[in-house]
Amino acid sequence: MQEEATSAFSVDNILKQVGEVVQAFVALPSQASRLLAQMESGALVVQSPQVTREVRTLGRAVDRLTGGVIFSAFLVSGVMVLNNGNGQFGGGLLGAAGATFFWILFAGRSRK
Repeated sequence: MQEEATSAFSVDNILKQVGEVVQAFVALPSQASRLLAQMESGALVVQSPQVTREVRTLGRAVDRLTGGVIFSAFLVSGVMVLNNGNGQFGGGLLGAAGATFFWILFAGRSRK
């Protein structure tokens, strides 16, 4: 242990570590310049798989909400038309409501 401790605090090791820090410090402006150039040109690509998953989940939720609104519109319209005595058109609207309902249930599960 004493040998390792003395080698960690040796002049060569300290100079090596200081050299690495100085080298990183000198390279920092050129790296920052490249990063800014990529940002300005629009070529900077940031990848985050978690954000991608969250956006996909949000998209599916919006699709289900949209389907729910369409289903509700068909259902209410179909019931109102049936109550006014037009059975065929009301049945068609209720059929469209049923198709929309099944679309809401099964369409989001096939996409990944």
